[in-house]
Amino acid sequence: MTSNVLTAAKGADLLQNIDQLLSQHEALWRAGATAEPAPHYDELFLALRTLSAEDVAQLQSDDLMLLERLSPHFAHAKDILAILSYFTPPIAPPHIEPPSGIGGRKWQQIQAFCSGLASLSGNVIEWCSGKGYLGQALRFHPQHSPSSVIGLEIDSDLVASGNHRHTNTHQRIVRCDVLSEQAESFVADANAIIALHACGGLHQRMLKVAATTSTAQIALAPCCYHRFIEQYAPLSKAVNNSPLSITTQDLRLAVRQTVTARRGETQARRQLHHWWLASQQLAQQQGIALDQYRALPHSAAKKGFSYFVEQQCAANGIATLDMSNADTALANAANLQLAQEQRGLAAMLFRRLLELRCVLDSALFLCEQDYHVTLSVFCPSTTTPRNFLLSARRKNES
Repeated sequence: MTSNVLTAAKGADLLQNIDQLLSQHEALWRAGATAEPAPHYDELFLALRTLSAEDVAQLQSDDLMLLERLSPHFAHAKDILAILSYFTPPIAPPHIEPPSGIGGRKWQQIQAFCSGLASLSGNVIEWCSGKGYLGQALRFHPQHSPSSVIGLEIDSDLVASGNHRHTNTHQRIVRCDVLSEQAESFVADANAIIALHACGGLHQRMLKVAATTSTAQIALAPCCYHRFIEQYAPLSKAVNNSPLSITTQDLRLAVRQTVTARRGETQARRQLHHWWLASQQLAQQQGIALDQYRALPHSAAKKGFSYFVEQQCAANGIATLDMSNADTALANAANLQLAQEQRGLAAMLFRRLLELRCVLDSALFLCEQDYHVTLSVFCPSTTTPRNFLLSARRKNES
């Protein structure tokens, strides 16, 4: 694993390079951008239109493959690859059988996260702990020797289930809203605070609390940067001073990836979207407004197009649609869906860069708060695409 020590100066240079690329190609990735692509993107979009549905599905799940595939048609793909090359994933740690109640992939993420951390000891806080599997793995990991692990979790069922599992007095989970002031009282007595895949506003809150309480060590793998945030606001002065402004909606692009979703879930999601496009075509042909989408469970993909149309009609106060042209609408919708997905890959060229910018904001914030900071990738993207690891140690700590 390449572990990059990040100084304020190095972070500022990296931010400048990222923002230059994002600003120059804003029309490709900005949420809600509707303008026709500029002529200098013609070669890129021509290449995208040659991709099959299978090509698109593969490239949607692999940032590096996408950038390499399109680099002959988009010169700045190589510049993005050069930035991302600083962060190479490690060799996976030895397989350890997961405990009951947790999936194999999630356990792999936990083991890789623990292996990527500097040695932790003393009292450790697990932020947004769920049932405390991360804390459990930390306690038995050869690199770490925590005297206690306290998990903070808002869901009372997860708290009860986790404490039922962890009868050892060195680990417990407490019910706590991490956005409340109560969280600070727990962190104030801790040597370290860790979080694996804490979402946007929750991990921003964690970093603020840790800095306020002068927590000695911080380790974070962030996730879902747009969640628990009404309006995205950077933490660091450096990013706040940047002329490039990112919205909460823009941040959705950074996590638009389905590599860890079950294949059936991905297929169902795509099927339901296909049917929605076909339903809209049928409604438009019949002069009917079908604007309100009723979200359905993935199981609805097994119930057929007619059932789907019935559900959407009910959501829009429509009695029914004439289904006599359904086959034509479905065929046209399939072509439209593929075209949308092909065009969507242009935005995904910047997906990892946007994510890195979010993580860099957190890293620069900690630099500004007098921490030594390292930024790395703790596992392959096939284990989880949210694999950035931010580690920090207070400068006056040994």
